[in-house]
Amino acid sequence: MRIFVYRVLFVFFQRKNGFVKVIFAASANNAFDRIEPSENYETLEELFMYENGISKFSNLDSLKKFQRLKYLSISQCRLKNIEIGDDFPHIETLVADGNEFSKWEDIQDLTLLPDLKKLTLRCLIPGECGVDNREIVISKLENLVELDHCDISPIERKNAERQFLIRIGFMRPIAEVHHKDVERLSVKHDFCFGENGSAEESSDFITIRFQYGDKWFEKAFPQSMELMRAATLVCRIVGGNPRGITYYIRSNNGIDDPQEITVQPYTLLSSLTFGPDNLLIMVD
Repeated sequence: MRIFVYRVLFVFFQRKNGFVKVIFAASANNAFDRIEPSENYETLEELFMYENGISKFSNLDSLKKFQRLKYLSISQCRLKNIEIGDDFPHIETLVADGNEFSKWEDIQDLTLLPDLKKLTLRCLIPGECGVDNREIVISKLENLVELDHCDISPIERKNAERQFLIRIGFMRPIAEVHHKDVERLSVKHDFCFGENGSAEESSDFITIRFQYGDKWFEKAFPQSMELMRAATLVCRIVGGNPRGITYYIRSNNGIDDPQEITVQPYTLLSSLTFGPDNLLIMVD
């Protein structure tokens, strides 16, 4: 195997199910900028290239020779985007955190990895339209079951995809990078959009306005969700420890002057009685 910039290289051979499993590991800080194997390692399954100077994803084009490749680590390799070409291996686990992705177009090609199940990205790309970046990644990658070492439950996936549709599907025009995702999810969830472009939101969702100090956040949640779960998602954006917060809803209960009523964090959202502004106040 030949490497353009060579310092330390480890190749491990493991016998598994009657054939030899090859694990290639380029040790960290080697400044490798690409790999160009001179031998045919058809059984290569795991490749570790973290903390190297790959910089351009095109420098990994030779990976198409490794059709058994299932695990790829390219974290902290100064990559600015991901480009999946023809015949790219069917990666199941990708570790790509610590790179220089700055916009959703930079990672859109991850949708071309149909077998991708586990992804470590620690995405720093800003969310859009009140949808956080974890929800966007989940919505785009329909077969993902683990993101940043946290399992994706069926409920989390459903909520993320519905939020993606309700919020990002409302944009006119829909950003090109999200267009195919909106189309696919609209069919999956039987969503349609009105003439003004707004999604017809199901009655099993409720939009809540959160106030935490001088910060405000508004988001739609399934009414079957517990308040603690919703607050945990909101605290990722506005800060605070959801388990150390007291929750109040502002309800007028049929009278003119609103009252702030303490609510238990594990109450279902469907059980809360909000005032006309659907305001929930969080206080440390």
